Amino acid sequence: MKSMLCGVLALSLLTLVGCETKLSLEKTYTISPGSVQSLTVDSVSREQQLKVIARADNPISVFVYLEDDKDEVQSKVDSNLTSEKMLANAKDTTEVDLTATVPANKTAIVDVTARSPDTTVTMKLTN
Repeated sequence: MKSMLCGVLALSLLTLVGCETKLSLEKTYTISPGSVQSLTVDSVSREQQLKVIARADNPISVFVYLEDDKDEVQSKVDSNLTSEKMLANAKDTTEVDLTATVPANKTAIVDVTARSPDTTVTMKLTN
């Protein structure tokens, strides 16, 4: 009976505290002109601050937006334009340091593009 009570108490504490996943992703890849490297950030039950840090050997552009706005934003990205639906963006730079506020229960997408051939990008995403 005592162990059952402890189990219920532990479960209650986990429910109160929450079990949100901390995001810490670091990735290095090579991107070619005309291609897009996309990373999807899963939704969580509370608003999150998504931090995007990237370094590249040639200029890159980084766009952060909600999956719900994907079609509209990607049409702008394809035309090298920005959209008010973007949560954050940086264009034609070798160093990116962005913070985007992602609403609760929304999936975010981070797109990276390059104009130079064989651009090496190191990106870190955290929340």
